[in-house]
Amino acid sequence: MRYQTSFAIRTLVATLAFLVALVVVFAVTPRVRNWRALRVFGEQGSLDESWVEYGDPSLLDRLFGFTGKPFAVLLCGDDPAITEQLKALQGLHGLRVISFDSVTKCNLPNGEFRLPDVYKFTFLNCDGDAVEVLLTAASRLSVIHIFDSEELSDKALDGPRLMAEVEELELDGTNVSGTFLKNAKIARNLSSVTMRYCPVSAEALDYLVRLPAVKYIEIDSPTSEISYSRAQAILKDREPDVNVLLGGFQDGR
Repeated sequence: MRYQTSFAIRTLVATLAFLVALVVVFAVTPRVRNWRALRVFGEQGSLDESWVEYGDPSLLDRLFGFTGKPFAVLLCGDDPAITEQLKALQGLHGLRVISFDSVTKCNLPNGEFRLPDVYKFTFLNCDGDAVEVLLTAASRLSVIHIFDSEELSDKALDGPRLMAEVEELELDGTNVSGTFLKNAKIARNLSSVTMRYCPVSAEALDYLVRLPAVKYIEIDSPTSEISYSRAQAILKDREPDVNVLLGGFQDGR
């Protein structure tokens, strides 16, 4: 009897030690603060780099990290190939897929659509009305990526209250010039700004370099007439405090 009691005590102590070790390992393991971008391009008909394997959790873990923060992909325009792939992943890591019949039917009545816990939005083929409605539907937001949304202009990003919370903004293939950045309330928390295939203006770059929190600026293949030398002259004063990447300019740089 004494032996059985001693064995039970040793087993209990070993179990408790193992649980404590697990807690310590979990506590010191670094967490991924920001999820990587889920890049979606309409003309490809599939997700970038073909990483989708219909719910492979280990692949999603490597892409999104373990933040546990909800993620939404907003599709405007009927692209069955993309929608099918995304919906196969729905529910994993809080991923939500919201699709609309067409770009012109993205208007939703106020009060009928809510995304209370969404942390990050990726927009695909969205117009200004869709962006404004969906930003209003969320209650907190830190990351916005907008792709292939030629109908989107600066006006859509100049009003929503949530733009004041955004830390990371990536625009790819839009008509946003960046002039909305002049609104200090909107841009106060932006730390990373990427603009590709957008009509970036010198005025917008001037606003951009003055943002207090910005640490990363990428301007790639601007569709406006701004020259590489002009862009470089505007941005150089913030280096090396800010990581600046310029490329794809019309004057060959």
